[in-house]
Amino acid sequence: MSEATERNTTFGETRHLSPRYKTETKSPPIEERKALIEMIQKSPRSANFWYHLGVYLKDQGNLEEAEDAFLTTVELDGNFREAWLNLVWIYEILGMREEAVMAIEMLELSTEEENDLLNIQFFGDDTLHMSK
Repeated sequence: MSEATERNTTFGETRHLSPRYKTETKSPPIEERKALIEMIQKSPRSANFWYHLGVYLKDQGNLEEAEDAFLTTVELDGNFREAWLNLVWIYEILGMREEAVMAIEMLELSTEEENDLLNIQFFGDDTLHMSK
C-alpha cells in the first residue's frame, strides 16, 4: 500500500478535526429529547438530568418548557448556579423582570451559602462569626 493511500485511510478517522469538515454529529433533536426524557424517567430526582433537559429546550427555543425544567432543577438542588443563571436569561428574554430579579437574588444566596461552607471547611466555624 502506498504512503498516500495509508494517509487517506487514516484521514477518515481524523477528518472531524479539520476546520473544513462541517457535518453535524449531534443526534436529531427528537432523539436527543427522547433520550433526556428517558434519563429523567429513570432518575426523576436527578437535578443534573433536569438541567440538561432545560439546556436542550432553551437551545431549541422552547423557553417556557426550559423554564419548567430549570425550576425543577433548582427545586431539587437550590445551589445549582447554572440553572439559576439560565432562569435569569430566560426571564430577561421573556420580559419577566421581577422573576429575573428573584432568580438573581437566589443565585447570590446560593453563592453566599457555598462560600460560607468553603470557609467552614478550610478555616473552621469561627470565620462565619467574624464576617457578620
